[in-house]
Amino acid sequence: MRSLYASLSALLLAVGLMTLGQNLLGTLLAVRMSVEGFSVLISGVVMAGYFTGLLVGSLTVQNIIRAVGHIRVLTALISGFSAATLVHALTIDPWSWTALRFAEGYCMAGIYICIESWLNARATNSTRGTVFGLYMITTYLFGGLAQFLLVTADVSGFELFSVASLLLSVALLPVALTRAPAPPIPDRSSIGLRRLWQISPLGTIGCTVSGILLGAYYGMAPRYGTAAGMDAWGIATFMGAGIFGGMALQSPIGWLSDRYDRRLVLTVVAGALALSSLLVAILTNHSLTGQPVTGMATLSRVDLLLATLVFGGLMFVVYPLAVSHVNDRADPSEYVGVSGGMILLYSIGAVFGPILASASMEAVGPAGLFLSMGAASALLCAYAVWRMRISSRPDDDSRVRFRPSARVAQVTPDPPPPPTDVR
Repeated sequence: MRSLYASLSALLLAVGLMTLGQNLLGTLLAVRMSVEGFSVLISGVVMAGYFTGLLVGSLTVQNIIRAVGHIRVLTALISGFSAATLVHALTIDPWSWTALRFAEGYCMAGIYICIESWLNARATNSTRGTVFGLYMITTYLFGGLAQFLLVTADVSGFELFSVASLLLSVALLPVALTRAPAPPIPDRSSIGLRRLWQISPLGTIGCTVSGILLGAYYGMAPRYGTAAGMDAWGIATFMGAGIFGGMALQSPIGWLSDRYDRRLVLTVVAGALALSSLLVAILTNHSLTGQPVTGMATLSRVDLLLATLVFGGLMFVVYPLAVSHVNDRADPSEYVGVSGGMILLYSIGAVFGPILASASMEAVGPAGLFLSMGAASALLCAYAVWRMRISSRPDDDSRVRFRPSARVAQVTPDPPPPPTDVR
């Protein structure tokens, strides 16, 4: 086991540094657009550019990997992401930033496909849970810590863009110097969305809604914090609380879903998420006219902090619950194709998340962010209840174990469980 940790240490260090850089950039851009006077709707479009790039990258990067290999692709994409980060500070224009976010999303999709292929190649059936457990801890931990880099310099200056670019560039060093062999070139394996729907309508809807929620959260929550009167520390704490909440609730909710009907667990999670979304909006004391809150600059209120932890924990667990439910019903030979379909569905949802949230915020004020996320969660809850009434629970022998999602930015799903990993 010690040799396994040693062989993964360079890759996990690279993941941590990249997570710091990309999460800092995402939060910084959302806040900076408020400072520059970009409208809420335009901000949503800019942030949706990232997820559009994510979608295109998840569909096309593997063709490049097949042509030139993982190491060259990873080096090029990290370098490209780092360069694009700096260009944000050189041109303050929403359409330029949308194009840059598209490029960054494309790069990030390829980066994580390469990294996760590497991790999957190093894991065996007996160590896969440990490997991706470490991966999950790394991404959530560094994703949460990245938010607090926002307070290290003025958000209206150049310095934070430089810090994000530096972190991304340095992340390349552990990968370039690792002794771990490159993973094998991926085989072509896909599954149509119609087949995915036939396997599990609830799973496909759940995955898409997860994309909407996380796209809205990462794209617009920092802008919401700005409108709520939070300073940099407040926004960092607000965002970090949601991410750390996601890390805390993955395992206990996964444990429950392995022992009870996964559809029931997803129903309860979606319903509780709808209520917690509403609670967060109420605790920030926004009226529907969007009047900013006084006394919120440091986010010192324990009630809001706890509500955000619960909200984040529930939001981040929707995706792995949906994926686990689809795999419960899929044939083992379809696992890889199902994983690709989940990438597509999640990415489509994430593209629309910031746009829908920003439109809601324009219509009813900043509280529209959490009202729209609550509405999406409530619809998922209602659909899950309906599906439970008209379909049966999968046999226990066909159910896969819940695997916590090792995704803070939710770039691509974790590789599917091997066929032997069943209850």
